[in-house]
Amino acid sequence: MMIIDLIKKIILICSTFNFKMLFRIFLISVLTIFLTSTLIKGGIKIFQGTEGQDFQYSPSKLFWEGTNHYEYILNKKDELTNNKKIILSQNGEYSHILYIIFYPFTLTNFETAKKIWVVFNCLFAALLPLILGKYLKLKNTEILISILLFLCSYPVRSTIGNGQQSLFILLFYCIPFIFNSNFAALLGGIAYTKYNLGISLFFYFLNNYKKLLLSLIPSLFGWIFYCYYSNSNLIKNIFEIIQLTLTVTGRPETLFSFVNKISYVNQFNNSSILVYLLEMIICLILIFNINKKIHNQFYKLALIALSAITFFPHWGHDYVFLLPLVLISYKNFYNILGKINILFITYLIYLHGYIIKFFKLFDFNFFEEIRIFTIPNLLFLLLLTNLFLFKKLKFINK
Repeated sequence: MMIIDLIKKIILICSTFNFKMLFRIFLISVLTIFLTSTLIKGGIKIFQGTEGQDFQYSPSKLFWEGTNHYEYILNKKDELTNNKKIILSQNGEYSHILYIIFYPFTLTNFETAKKIWVVFNCLFAALLPLILGKYLKLKNTEILISILLFLCSYPVRSTIGNGQQSLFILLFYCIPFIFNSNFAALLGGIAYTKYNLGISLFFYFLNNYKKLLLSLIPSLFGWIFYCYYSNSNLIKNIFEIIQLTLTVTGRPETLFSFVNKISYVNQFNNSSILVYLLEMIICLILIFNINKKIHNQFYKLALIALSAITFFPHWGHDYVFLLPLVLISYKNFYNILGKINILFITYLIYLHGYIIKFFKLFDFNFFEEIRIFTIPNLLFLLLLTNLFLFKKLKFINK
């Protein structure tokens, strides 16, 4: 009898607990511990001066000293002097407006500037899930978990550690979708700073010429002011940007990289340009279909952001652009398409790196093939699955 009474008491006590809430507390605690340890390790690396190589400090410094950094880098002037101006891999392939915006960072040295940029990147990483989560009307607990998961993900940690600009670009990329106004379109144009991400937003604006023209204002202002301040020729400078962008070495992680292996195509000196043109055409067609078929503004953002990283070369930090799709898939997790999206993205963000490391232990060549082709193929498949099945699977109610 005593054992039975004890069991009853235990059952009674357990019935008073909210296990769903306990699980959330446990999840938040684990994520917080993991996040804290990750940030501490990343912070140590940054303060030791081993990270921040992609932070565009050097080109900004050159510009505000009155030097055309595009011409400077193309002519390899750094190799002709002992007083090196370019730090690490800061190749200066972004558009003019970024180097104008980065003026405050040039007022201090690189070591201090990159630490300040780390703080800004952490702020962007927290603000993005907060703003997007509020727009989707997620609960405060869900938003907190989203922030922690986002901060713990490889793309965010890579962005912060390398001093990348992907979170900064994503913030401005989202603005025209969240705040549907002319001023929002103008601010969204700052996302054109990084061409391989901004071009999809440009394609999106093609269905609204007024907003398209407004979105071009930051780029036009940046171009004119840059050339005026650095005493550069306006027309010549355009070709300098194109040449520098094509010169900068990147991973061949594109959907149609295999085209370069076709002997007929490979005989061209710049066969990669043909690949990029092909990807631009396919990307434009898909975004035209997204604009036509998708009426939910947030879902439209999610798919166009997905198209931004499906095409053209990308490093892992650009996958922060998966955030809108993650949030709307979580919001609609009861739907089969929501589950498929979360499964795909979990693999891409959290598991892919470990699987690559596993294969790398056995065969480096196989590792390279997986690295080049798997991610673009999965992203393309994810994009097509959403575009052609969302209505059939009733993913979005309105």
